[in-house]
Amino acid sequence: MDHNELLQCDDELRLHPIMACIEDALASSDAFVFADHLPLYETIFKSDLALQALKLSLQKIAANPDYQLPRFVMEGTVLGWTILATEHFRVSIGVRHSAWAGVENGVAPDVEAPSNPEQPKMEPYPFDLFLGILSVPELAVERYAVVPPLDESEEHRLEYLSEQVMFAGDSMYLAAGTDLTLSRLKGSMVYMEITGNSRISLLPRFDPRDKRFCGWVSGDPTASRIEILTRVLADFDYQPGVEVVKRLTHHRDHHVRWNSMRHLLRMSAGAGVERVRGAVSSDPNPDLRAVASQVLAQLAAEA
Repeated sequence: MDHNELLQCDDELRLHPIMACIEDALASSDAFVFADHLPLYETIFKSDLALQALKLSLQKIAANPDYQLPRFVMEGTVLGWTILATEHFRVSIGVRHSAWAGVENGVAPDVEAPSNPEQPKMEPYPFDLFLGILSVPELAVERYAVVPPLDESEEHRLEYLSEQVMFAGDSMYLAAGTDLTLSRLKGSMVYMEITGNSRISLLPRFDPRDKRFCGWVSGDPTASRIEILTRVLADFDYQPGVEVVKRLTHHRDHHVRWNSMRHLLRMSAGAGVERVRGAVSSDPNPDLRAVASQVLAQLAAEA
């Protein structure tokens, strides 16, 4: 296999010395395990790869005012783009502009309003993450670990691990599905993220105020994007979308099926109840059947 083919980046960056280290790591690993290569990520972070990528982009913008950054992401308070991608991990530069923006999750510490379903939740990433701080005035990070229940009578819970203040040059590793943070940022932050492939299909969610377990979210990016779409349709009570959401309740992914049923109940109670009843008797996923049965019982009790 030609491992040069696994490197997706600007041609000019291929000449950077760090590329040889990356290619050697890829060539020497038959079964690539993200956590086994933390020294490599630290070397990438400590190199001037990010600076060279920025300089290259500035040169292209100077030469062409219509130049657009490739693989650009703008989500909430996050701006960033991927500068290098391999079969096993991606290297990205990110910027956050917020008085209180978390690395994974952020919540203003002086907010004491009661929790509600629309508030942001804490959840681990579905992929391994190496975070390197390139520039920041001060970032306070609380670290937690997800502790699974010992038996069916318990729920997942968060265990507090530590708090640290991070500055430029500091880095951390967060394991997929288990490690998560709650962070307080002063000013703006520029950082490098090196992320592995998604490997956790179902992630626990926690309330950032009292750290209680509050449900599950799909770790599959496609399922998550569909859930966002159907939730927005329900939020706007977009009736022309009812038939589309009904079809999604038969999706091959059970997370998509259930989220679509939840949102269908909000958009059309009759159609939603009919679909949930069908799921109780015929859905192939036992967990979905159980939850659907609970919802029917709750609806009957509230009637």
